[in-house]
Amino acid sequence: MHPNGGARKVPCMPVSSMRERNQAARLALIEDEAQRGWLEAWTRRALIVGETGPLTMEAPRLGHRTLIVLVRPPADRGVPGVVIKLFESLSDLLKNRQVMKTLTRMQLPVPRYLGSSLRARWERPRRWALAEELIEGKPLPLMTREERSAAAPALARTMAAMHGHRRKRHGWLHFSRRGSAVDKAHAHFRLRLDRVAPHLADADVARIAAGAEQAADALRQRPAYELIHGHVYGNNYIVKDGRASAIDLASVHYGDAGYDLVRAGHRLCMDDDARRRFLETYFAEGCGIDREEYTRQRRFYECDYHVGRAVGAVREREKGRIDDAVFARRMQLFVERAQAAFDG
Repeated sequence: MHPNGGARKVPCMPVSSMRERNQAARLALIEDEAQRGWLEAWTRRALIVGETGPLTMEAPRLGHRTLIVLVRPPADRGVPGVVIKLFESLSDLLKNRQVMKTLTRMQLPVPRYLGSSLRARWERPRRWALAEELIEGKPLPLMTREERSAAAPALARTMAAMHGHRRKRHGWLHFSRRGSAVDKAHAHFRLRLDRVAPHLADADVARIAAGAEQAADALRQRPAYELIHGHVYGNNYIVKDGRASAIDLASVHYGDAGYDLVRAGHRLCMDDDARRRFLETYFAEGCGIDREEYTRQRRFYECDYHVGRAVGAVREREKGRIDDAVFARRMQLFVERAQAAFDG
């Protein structure tokens, strides 16, 4: 243990990418005999009571934000697998545990919360541990284009089920906020627009800023807010047998459903036909927002999505990853798509 009581980091390769660094840490965790032994002992004691067969431990192929280990008992035992998440701080563990417990009680299509270990702080690997049900299936990035297109209705039903939970105030599950959800989003939007503004014509910046302000104003008096995922990426949805489950739920909160839906259209759906079927299924479920409300929210959150993409282009240019011609084209696309969002 560190002399001041801090967490000892798991050995990892000296690479710059967060994804590669955490994947290396996962592999080091599994390959270290003492750390692997602690994880197996805790898993048997707390989660797979009575299971004496060998446990298979592996690192997931996707994701990079959290140190995760997948634990599977022998296939013939009929015992479900477990995902163990290891956190360096108690606050991260408590936040994730609270979210998982609440969502499990709601009976949403998400992994079930199984348990956590406060003792993990003093035992190898000296991190706070949380366990949830291992959802078997395919994440979207590992699917073919045809499989992803076919999964669109299942993804829509899962998102609609989450959006069907509402409350009067926005914010985290156990900490609500006054005001409107769009206030914070709009403030963030302005910061990112300022980042892009030096590369755009003044008239375009003024038009986009005015359009975003008007679109945000239309969302400031909402009577209730939906439970949204908040981190909609293909890695965070697992599909099997026509059913989709949402994972990586630390960002779940009450807010505007349009935030999720716009990102689903760009990140989960591969083409216009998949987007069409996704939205048709979502509205048919009848538990999320309706088409009229979606159109109203889309005006702001579509532009908000594209300003984020434009900031990404600025960063890539600063790092020399794209040339001036590609950068100019991406700035022009941002202006065109922002205006298209306001035009509805």
